[in-house]
Amino acid sequence: MRRRKKFSRFLLAILLLFESLSLASIVGCLYILQARTMERDFRHKTELRQVETSIFLRNRIERLRGKLHDISTSNTIRVSLMLDVESQISEILNSRFGPSNGAYFFIREAGKSEFIPHLPEQFLAIKGDILAFKEISQQGPVKFQKTRSGHYMAIFSIPVKRRLETLGTAYLVYDLSSDQAFWSHMKLFPHASLLSLEGSHLVNLATGLKELVLEKPEAIEDCASINGKFIMPLKDFPGFFYCVSSEPLRHAKRNLMALLLVLCAGVFMLTVVLSFIITQKVSRPLEDISAQAVEVARNPSTVRIDDKGVGYLEFQDMVKAFNDLLGALMAAKEKLKEKAKEKLQESEDRYQKTFDASPLSITTLTLNDARFIEVNDAFCKLSGYSRREAIGRTVFDLNLFADPGEGKGYLEVLRLEGEVTNVELDFRVKDGRIVTGLVSARRLRYAGKDCMVVLVSDITQQKKAQKERKNLEAQLRQAQKMEAIGT
Repeated sequence: MRRRKKFSRFLLAILLLFESLSLASIVGCLYILQARTMERDFRHKTELRQVETSIFLRNRIERLRGKLHDISTSNTIRVSLMLDVESQISEILNSRFGPSNGAYFFIREAGKSEFIPHLPEQFLAIKGDILAFKEISQQGPVKFQKTRSGHYMAIFSIPVKRRLETLGTAYLVYDLSSDQAFWSHMKLFPHASLLSLEGSHLVNLATGLKELVLEKPEAIEDCASINGKFIMPLKDFPGFFYCVSSEPLRHAKRNLMALLLVLCAGVFMLTVVLSFIITQKVSRPLEDISAQAVEVARNPSTVRIDDKGVGYLEFQDMVKAFNDLLGALMAAKEKLKEKAKEKLQESEDRYQKTFDASPLSITTLTLNDARFIEVNDAFCKLSGYSRREAIGRTVFDLNLFADPGEGKGYLEVLRLEGEVTNVELDFRVKDGRIVTGLVSARRLRYAGKDCMVVLVSDITQQKKAQKERKNLEAQLRQAQKMEAIGT
């Protein structure tokens, strides 16, 4: 049986589905737009911090270069170089330009390979690089190199002259890894780090650990997102990359999604309440109309639905149309009943006349026990039994089958197959005579019962004539044989 559905539930489900899809679409669009804005802002802030870091490092180096220039122009150092007073040079450098935040200053007298003061142990490995270093442009990019100790250093030099005579060379060795001022600046930006390109790997300058692998480092000209990190070249410092983890961005996106989901849940709950109220307002009049319509169906004498409790104009119009239609249907029903009665009566009259006037024996019997329900005049004439004698009794009560076993087999075939056609059966009529009938029968429903209608044509005379003809033909053949023997 088909499951019945309530319109109110259907309406509520449609409203909730529509609202759910709408909210999902709105939340999705808002999230996408806001997430893109957040990512764009995050990239912009990352670029600004990269610029700030580059400027900070550039200013830091420029200040150190300024000190290097002061050393090269110091008259005291010039005189000391001219007089070859190393102790005085060393004292000046240690007192005024001593090691500080990774910056180391040295002077090498012209024609000598030793430095004043002596190089610390960690610089001995790059002594050759220092000696071979030439002065670089003030505006050119700064190239850092990694030492065996894992520190990143840059070397600067400037000649110390007296007029056209070169008295020596002043050097600045800047150890970025030891510059606490720079790393304090880097700590101002959480999740930020400075990476150095070594082969195809990016190494963290602070930890010395390999963090990323770049297949094409030269392809990174602007901000790029790799493995959850935003990376961009540090301006004016070849080989260095400014890196910021995108975890704050992901965290902000998660918070955004949580906020949108909370808002969505609130709106959805409000929608559920409003949808329930709407469905109740709409479904109650419909339920009342439906209940009255069911009552009309059960009791067709009630030909009107009451519209007093229907408050909406559309429903009132629907009730009025239903009542008008119901009235028209009831009137049409009565007319159809009258016509049907007339047609039925005419049909029954025609059937009865045909039934009674048929020259064939026609009977209607129950299927299970072959009890007569209706017989025609031809049956009465053939069997010798009147309608009163036959109706209500079975064929076995009247002993109609000359061979009861054959008759039971015939009935069984009819029950199984539903139809038999042109079957010859011998019947015993009321006066005891045996007649032969050609029987056709079919199963049907009659008066709410499983029945069968049986037509019997009396072929007794035809069978007798056929038998006599066969006898005459046999006698003729015998006479022909005797005549042949006599000749």
